[in-house]
Amino acid sequence: MANEFSIAQDIKVEMYLPVAGKGVWNFSKWGGTGVDDWVATSGDAFAWTDVVATISQARITQGSSIDQGYYAPAQPNTLELQMQSATYDPSSNTYIRPGLQIKVSYRRNPDTAPSTYTTLFQGFIDDFNITYDALGNNLIDITASSSLKRMLNKNLTSWVSPASPLNSPNDFFNEWVVDVGADPASAWTSSYQVVGSMEPETVANVTGGEILDWLMQAEAAIVYQDPSNNRVNGYTAKYFRNLLTSTPSNQLGGTHAISETHFCIADLELAYNLDEAFNTFICTCDSNAARTGSKKNQDLVDLYGELVLDKVLHIAQSTATVDNVQMWLDFMAARNPGRRVNSVQTPAIRRDGTLANISVLQPALAVRTIAARGSYTVDENSIITRATHQIDPNNWFVTLDLWKGL
Repeated sequence: MANEFSIAQDIKVEMYLPVAGKGVWNFSKWGGTGVDDWVATSGDAFAWTDVVATISQARITQGSSIDQGYYAPAQPNTLELQMQSATYDPSSNTYIRPGLQIKVSYRRNPDTAPSTYTTLFQGFIDDFNITYDALGNNLIDITASSSLKRMLNKNLTSWVSPASPLNSPNDFFNEWVVDVGADPASAWTSSYQVVGSMEPETVANVTGGEILDWLMQAEAAIVYQDPSNNRVNGYTAKYFRNLLTSTPSNQLGGTHAISETHFCIADLELAYNLDEAFNTFICTCDSNAARTGSKKNQDLVDLYGELVLDKVLHIAQSTATVDNVQMWLDFMAARNPGRRVNSVQTPAIRRDGTLANISVLQPALAVRTIAARGSYTVDENSIITRATHQIDPNNWFVTLDLWKGL
């Protein structure tokens, strides 16, 4: 079988290390073997180095989970990696340290495109944990986070949001991109804004995460950092509502099929969550508490009691032409807390031994779940908010957290 996928041979772990003969300030030793120059902690004296090690398991998460039923707080992609290597043991190799860049990639077509790799994770090592057996063999546990973590933690001594009239959610996001140092090509779904404008304001000593969360709550949004280029892209619930008007081409099914757009279901979780099925909505402008409004679905209140989503948002005060409070309320949808697909797990390696097209199983993309087993039947279109890759020497499974949107 051409392009038969091997976890041992077709997944690559790399670290961004100094090239041979170079040293690193604060880490290398003077007079160390082979060191003939000294460099900073980044630059052209560094290169991605394939870590030839025994990988026992890896867990990679992309995206985040929905909070309060209507948006997903930003979270960096994460990596948990366990490997065995004498060469890359942090106890003996001073280059291996927290803050080092690390990357995990795979080649889907090892026979027809052996040099083409797709990045599954890229970020910075947070910490190590090393254990040794009686013979001195090590087991190295690595945790790492994508660069979005640094952006969310960045302290902004003075945040100045765009002034009117250039204070749309898109303008707000673009200012955030500049201030936290995100990739300039990062983008917001500007054609699908939930509110018309954010509050023009100046705030001292605030983190990048707080600023971004203001925008995401106003737009009922999720963000996802693409590991292939590190861009941080934002998607509003209004964008997802439009996306789900069409049936997704990629399908998770309980019946095996060989189509490129079909993914077999290994595990399926259904949820009935009353706490996320709001029937009463209250919205208040942060800078002016008098600018407030509400709406409710009385039939659902009578049926389930009052389930309130009460938000104070950093949106601009209403003008003669734009009522941002009302725009937000109009978009929020009360719905019956019925059954929904909460998560689906699928094997990444197909029955014929090839790797499935897992590049389409990433946050902000839509999928259709179709399954019929015994007493239940499922046919539901959803948005992926989080993808979790669990890899060991024998298996690779992808678990998708799903959301029906608003």
